[in-house]
Amino acid sequence: CAIYSTFLHRAFDQIVHDIAIQHLHVIFAIDRGGVVGADGPTHHGVLDLSYLRCIQTMVIMAPKDESELRNMLFTAVEYNKGPIALRYPRGNGIGVPISSTFEQIEIGKAEWLRKGTDINILAIGNMVYPALRAAEILAEENLSIGVINMRFVKPIDVQIIEEAVAYSPLLL
Repeated sequence: CAIYSTFLHRAFDQIVHDIAIQHLHVIFAIDRGGVVGADGPTHHGVLDLSYLRCIQTMVIMAPKDESELRNMLFTAVEYNKGPIALRYPRGNGIGVPISSTFEQIEIGKAEWLRKGTDINILAIGNMVYPALRAAEILAEENLSIGVINMRFVKPIDVQIIEEAVAYSPLLL
C-alpha cells in the first residue's frame, strides 16, 4: 500500500481491525514522512510514527538513505509476521552508492554509525545525516559525539540504547 503519510491517518481503524489484528502481511510504503515543505501543512506527515507505534503487530522503520530504503523494502517483502510500515521523506535521495544485491535488515536492530563518550544522538530516517553532520561540527569543539541510526521505531532496539547510555549519560 503506497500512500502519503497524512492520508494514512484516515485509515487508522482499518489498519487495526482489518490488518493488524489478523497479522496480515501488508507493507505500508509511507511517502512524505515528516515536514514536506512546499506541499504545505496539510501534507506534513508528522504523526505517523506515533499513531502506528500503538498498533499491536505493526513494525515501523525509516531509512537513512536510498540504499537503506531499498534494503528495508526487501526486508518488508521477506517479513511475514504481520504488517510493516516503511516511512520515507519527500524529495531526492542523498546520492549514496547502491549495491547490486539486496541485504535483509534484522527487524528491530539499530546500528552505530559513530560512537561517542560525551553525547550520543539517536536518529532515524532523514535525520541521520544531519545528526552525523552535527557530530562532525561538535568534534571540532573537542566533543565526542556518537550517532546511532535507530532504523526502527517499533520494535525499538533497547540493547543499543543501553549500550549508548553506558558510553555517555547524555542521549539526544
